[in-house]
Amino acid sequence: MNSNGSASKISSDLDPALAQPLDEEPMTEDQIDLLRALSIQANDPQAFSKTLTRAEAAGRIEMLEAAIAR
Repeated sequence: MNSNGSASKISSDLDPALAQPLDEEPMTEDQIDLLRALSIQANDPQAFSKTLTRAEAAGRIEMLEAAIAR
């Protein structure tokens, strides 16, 4: 359990002691595809990086979607 009393999500059911929280895992293929498309659409190719975590990718996707909506 984490400090707020809820169990944190982990990536491995086999050995939770070795698992990383899902947010710290590499981004998913869907995130890669969406981030690549959004960075092109926003004319911001530097916003795309294949080395982001799931959480970092989610943040960049949100940022790019907001920029495009303006």
